Amino acid sequence: MARSFRRPAPEDVIEDYTRHHRITHGPSGFTYEMLERDGRLIQRRSEHDTHGRPVRVYEREVTFVIGSGRHARSYLHRAPTGEVTQLPVTWYTQERAWGMSPGYDRADQPDFFRPVTYTCLFCHDGYPEVPPGDDSAIAPQLFPEDLPSGIDCQRCHGPGARHVHLARARSASFEDVRGSIVNPARLPPERQIDVCMQCHLETTSSANWSGVVAFGRGVFSFRPGEDLAAYIRHFDHPPGTGHDDKFEIAHQAYRLRQSACFKASAGRMTCTTCHDPHRRPADPAAHYTARCLGCHAAAECASAARSSASGAKPAACVPCHMPARRTDDVVHVAMTDHLIRRTHPAPAVLLAPRGEGKERYRGPVVFYRAEENPGGPERDLILGVASVLDDTDLDNGLALLERSVVALRPGTPEPYFQLGLTLQAAGRLPESIAALERAASFSPRNPRILLALGNALAAAGRQDDALARYDEAIAAWPGYAEAHTNAGNLLARRGRIDEALERYARAIAFRPDDAQAHANRGAILARMGRNREAEEALDEALRIRPGQPDACLNLAPILLARGDPAGAVDLLEDGARRNPAHPTILARLAWILATSPRADVRNGRESVERAATAVRLTRRSDPRALDALAAALAETGRRKEAARVAREARALAGAAGQAALAAAIDARGALYERGLPYRED
Repeated sequence: MARSFRRPAPEDVIEDYTRHHRITHGPSGFTYEMLERDGRLIQRRSEHDTHGRPVRVYEREVTFVIGSGRHARSYLHRAPTGEVTQLPVTWYTQERAWGMSPGYDRADQPDFFRPVTYTCLFCHDGYPEVPPGDDSAIAPQLFPEDLPSGIDCQRCHGPGARHVHLARARSASFEDVRGSIVNPARLPPERQIDVCMQCHLETTSSANWSGVVAFGRGVFSFRPGEDLAAYIRHFDHPPGTGHDDKFEIAHQAYRLRQSACFKASAGRMTCTTCHDPHRRPADPAAHYTARCLGCHAAAECASAARSSASGAKPAACVPCHMPARRTDDVVHVAMTDHLIRRTHPAPAVLLAPRGEGKERYRGPVVFYRAEENPGGPERDLILGVASVLDDTDLDNGLALLERSVVALRPGTPEPYFQLGLTLQAAGRLPESIAALERAASFSPRNPRILLALGNALAAAGRQDDALARYDEAIAAWPGYAEAHTNAGNLLARRGRIDEALERYARAIAFRPDDAQAHANRGAILARMGRNREAEEALDEALRIRPGQPDACLNLAPILLARGDPAGAVDLLEDGARRNPAHPTILARLAWILATSPRADVRNGRESVERAATAVRLTRRSDPRALDALAAALAETGRRKEAARVAREARALAGAAGQAALAAAIDARGALYERGLPYRED
């Protein structure tokens, strides 16, 4: 535990930075190199062009190492703003190889930009010096530059300053000194195991709903000796949903609690029944076998009985009854399964290579422990918040959350904040604004709440109010790049171009890798006709985040204007590959493939596929997607269908007040009626 988090040091390197230090991730197409440079550790990402040359090269320095290295090490980067992100590649000690970090083995992996939150770091490091009240799970997750190096004594024994002070004071009695610190051995068994379960009980690593910190409490507020159920509520998959035998990296307590040994102990069995938290045994097999034989007789076990009868050393209990197996979430790692039972599958099954699961769970969630379920409206409030996280059980969760907020009128911001976000995503903007304003009334200087409120106001067309909320968020946290960017977006829509560019410049100054700010700045410059500057900004956005949607959409017209339709198609195809559910990219790509004057660029069949997907994703509500589908159908000779879809697109554009678009679609529809395709000049 003391080695669970630290800054990198040359004498601490166990990884291979010189020979096998490059991997290519097939699903995303990225190549990563792990480098040592002037005493610093670097991860570099690149793609390759058609000539095999590296392009869109991007790198970040390792600021912190997370993990002891017994099983694996991952790496974090802290930005000057205090934001921390995870790097994409992990060292897997058991395999002596680099591999994608857990959760990254998919096409839309987060690259260098997965945010590290307070709850992420809670179990890997000592308490950071975050100002009181700022360690809320819904506050900006900002870390000081100086962080503790690993889990320290206070995680199990509580704050130690007063203990040290009294121990040094000659006048303090032994009882006062001893009473100033928590000794878990003197706690009741249920509080003893809570000390361990604060970190070693994670019902699943695959979802944010697995643990919800009690409303009004800080993430780092738990202290040994407290009731863990009062600090965090754990949730789990209901029985029978296909997750009954899941085994994950932080499942020590989760699996132990399923064991007959634990259940039969009536609460007396804890983690320290077998483990000494202060030292590792010299002979682990003998140590843990002795712990088992403290309750069980060797004669109960056939293997042990055979060993005894032959006079051999007693067989170790753990390999048979708690074998190592590959975890479901960190598939390169094998961990001891703390589910103690008579038989397990064969080692060949437990240790067989496996791939990461790609499907996200959708369905109901349940309280993991009965003592964490308060019952009544409070139950609905907590369960409602957990259910809407990750859109897991959205309809049921939203109903529970709305009903319980009315019944309880809670006095903390968290339920209102989550309700406001969920209502905004559902398009219920007036109710969303009301909920977020209520959240802000409890935490008036919380930048995340103010940003969310600004976003809801902007979506509702209340631009002055939205800009005021963005500025309040910036006043509370001047380095809030997203608030600067969103304010710039509002100013751009109102024609205040110079002010918008200034806001984007501020966002980039605070966060140089803010791809959205670069993309938005490029879009404004393109509209101003400053194509060279626009292209530079858009290329930078795509270097930082290949496939960034707005950058793709705004760079494609620049490429078309300079006579490079093939380049525009390549760009949009890459954007579509990285954003397969982005209808605007699909529709724009389909349009070029259907209407380009160059025969070597047109591809009617592919155009129909792309446009049809865009129409499906927009539920036939976007006139431009339908316009692209009509052009694609005409290009493939399906002129009657093209004319019908064009009429549908024209009607939608007219109803939305888009007169110019409606007229253009009408003119194209006339061509389709005559059996002609449309060509973009």
